[in-house]
Amino acid sequence: MSIRPKLASRLIAAAIAALIAGFVSGPVDIQAALGPGGTMGASIVPNRPALLTPTMTAGPSPAVPNQNVVLIGLVFSAKSIAGGTGDDGRHQIIGTGTSVITMGGNTLQSPYITYPIDLDDGGGWVAELIIEGNSSTFSVSSLQFVAKDTGGASATASVNLVSRKSALTTLIAA
Repeated sequence: MSIRPKLASRLIAAAIAALIAGFVSGPVDIQAALGPGGTMGASIVPNRPALLTPTMTAGPSPAVPNQNVVLIGLVFSAKSIAGGTGDDGRHQIIGTGTSVITMGGNTLQSPYITYPIDLDDGGGWVAELIIEGNSSTFSVSSLQFVAKDTGGASATASVNLVSRKSALTTLIAA
């Protein structure tokens, strides 16, 4: 009698049960261990490392309408995730469909940003954009950016906005 098929089927069953029981979406880390007497146990690792969550920063903050802002994305969709549309299967933010960057809920388009934005092998990217000066940016104190790549990873960042100030002075000739 071979023990290997039973062990393999128990491992698979335990992993499937752990996934189903947790109703977890997205990538899941599972740890499995062979216990005393050949019993198999598996559990979902509850706290995945923070580095596996996409992050994005925006700066400078505060900013003013018509100013350039730099967005930096980290740990978005890595090259190892299938479906990349760029060179060598790398992911991108392409500017159409759901793979876009929004500013205040509106999709950024040219001339305020240039697509596609190429991600590196690990899912990192940098993009420069211009905060469009219009009635929606002149009337808010904070502006939120949302970026989503072709692999479905997304993150948000925001900048505080301040109004441009101008002053007129009168020169009196003596």
